[in-house]
Amino acid sequence: MRRALLALGGGLLLTVVACKREPPLRFSSLELLSSELVSSTELGLSGEAVEAKLAAALKAKGLTRVEKDDAAAVRLKGALGLHASEATEDSTTELEGVLAAKAGGQGVVLEVRAVVAADASGDLEDRRGKLQSATDQLLGSLAGQLAAGLRARGLDADALAKELTDKDPLRQRAAAGALAERKDPRALPALLAALRTDDVDQLRQVLGQLITLGDAAAVPDIIEAARGKDAVFQREVVFALSALGGDEAEAYLDVMAQGSDQALMRESAQRALEELRRKHHPRPKEPAP
Repeated sequence: MRRALLALGGGLLLTVVACKREPPLRFSSLELLSSELVSSTELGLSGEAVEAKLAAALKAKGLTRVEKDDAAAVRLKGALGLHASEATEDSTTELEGVLAAKAGGQGVVLEVRAVVAADASGDLEDRRGKLQSATDQLLGSLAGQLAAGLRARGLDADALAKELTDKDPLRQRAAAGALAERKDPRALPALLAALRTDDVDQLRQVLGQLITLGDAAAVPDIIEAARGKDAVFQREVVFALSALGGDEAEAYLDVMAQGSDQALMRESAQRALEELRRKHHPRPKEPAP
């Protein structure tokens, strides 16, 4: 925001506030990749209908559809899936969605994920209603994350730092992610705070952002976040620690490689430890004969 003081007659001062307009969020293509969701007779929606719902959700979040030849617009590709939850296979269905955004042919700018659980009990009509409601919730979540992420990428670092304390948690997370991409250390406290959750999908996202940021100060918090989580996530953590490096990461990996009661974890930790040492403690080159 810019402020300008204009002198008026009689000694009065008028403060003019000029707000920097945010760049418009536009998308020119929307493609849902092959998925079980869009072909599910149980859902009762065609692929075209799901695309239309997603386009409406994006519009509600400020993303406007434009002609395909608009070079400045975002290209979107998404995948939606429908599968039974492992926890309660008989009555719960999980809807999972992924959207990847590309801008101006510059590669993937942003990828967002969401998972929504739906009660799949009752007769076909009842299940269909529940699944369609969950689909709307899923698409709204994807659209909200995408809009917040694209918006954040149009802001400068100082503006992003201010948004770390925004009332909207989506804006907070998007700002932290955008700062991490720019290797800005102001992202670290917000990302560490985001680790304090039991939502493994969110943890995975934050883990990736911490790796991008590349600050080994995150290692103790990452180790703490891994406690009590499933074996798959814990194995992901050991490779994240390998990427970040540092004495604490090395010590933790050494302990896991030697003392884990799971063979696969010991193997993963050993590989991660070797990679850490290779990357962060390279052997000096031998002098030429």
